[in-house]
Amino acid sequence: MKTFTLDSTRTNGRKATFRKWKNWRARLRFEFLNLLVQQRHFHELEAITKPYIGSGRAWELARSMAQNYGAFAITSIRRLSEFPKAKTAKSREIVSLPTFLMDVQANAYLITRRHQRRRYKKAMRHFPEYIYVAAADRVHDAVANGKDILEPQCVESDLKLIRQTVRRISKLADKVYAHVERDRRRIPREFPFNEADPAIKILLAILRKYSLCLFGEEIVLPEIDDYSIAEDLRKIWPSNAPLPQFPSPLDDGEPWCP
Repeated sequence: MKTFTLDSTRTNGRKATFRKWKNWRARLRFEFLNLLVQQRHFHELEAITKPYIGSGRAWELARSMAQNYGAFAITSIRRLSEFPKAKTAKSREIVSLPTFLMDVQANAYLITRRHQRRRYKKAMRHFPEYIYVAAADRVHDAVANGKDILEPQCVESDLKLIRQTVRRISKLADKVYAHVERDRRRIPREFPFNEADPAIKILLAILRKYSLCLFGEEIVLPEIDDYSIAEDLRKIWPSNAPLPQFPSPLDDGEPWCP
């Protein structure tokens, strides 16, 4: 008969929790990939059709594409940033960035400097000790704020940042895209679609930060350039207008400095 010690039970529980977090991270990564591709398409459309403003050329198509992007981006950001409702059954729990962070917050005792250093030592075993220790401490302290064991309040600042970042976008999603608001005075003023860009950047930076801290892994994304539709758009709107620069979202500074 197989017996389990207290230590083995704790280890199995820890592994199950990290497996769950990895699964959630993968689902969030897929959401961000779709959002980044659509963001790229919108900015290409914006640049290529700019010389045709006022000409009426394929105007309805351009308007429809821009509106579709706006609806997609705003609802995607709302979905990614949605906080779980109180007393929701685990089986009906949504997967969002706040859900992910709040689960980390509830299991903060699992996130330790010791565990992080052990992971980096294994991955960087051919490097001197001071290198893997510095790398491990850097990603750990980005979330734990210098504590050896993550404290729940350390996660709170990122949850607050999410709320602040998406406040206007969430209101627009609720009042315009998800529901029809009876009192139009409660609808936010005109919202330029490119205002979604800073929100996407901040939310992705938070996911990257926790991915590095929890798993020692960066968020892996394909080259967004591979999804360009610029040549197809130029068949409708012939133009030599330069496209905006599209730096990789993973090359845009440190993930903990959005």
